[in-house]
Formats: sequence, C-alpha cells, structure tokens
Amino acid sequence: MRKHYRLMSATLLVALTACTAEGPDTQGHVWQTQTDALEKAKNVDGMMQDTFARNQQALERQEQ
Repeated sequence: MRKHYRLMSATLLVALTACTAEGPDTQGHVWQTQTDALEKAKNVDGMMQDTFARNQQALERQEQ
C-alpha cells in the first residue's frame, strides 16, 4: 500500500511542478515552485494516510 502512496505523491509532485503559472520574475528563488509543490505533495500524502487509517478503522469496526 505504501508503494501506492509514494507513486501518487510522485505523480502529484510532477503534475504540480509542470502546471505552475508563475513566471521567473515572480519566484522567490530558483527552486521555489519545486519546494512549494513538494510541500503540497507532503500535505496530500498526509491526508491520504489519515483517510486510509480512518477507512481501516471503519472496516475493523464492521468486522466486529
């Protein structure tokens, strides 16, 4: 299951990096868009893990 999270995070990172609307004049530093995209991907990964944990708990309750 972790492979899926990593794959989805990497895909999201690539998509967010490729779809930035900022030009070179508006960036704080050279890697700003990449660091922003990485931070967003980390947040999404955390949300996915929380959702997975909640779903697992719900399944365990239903099995009891």
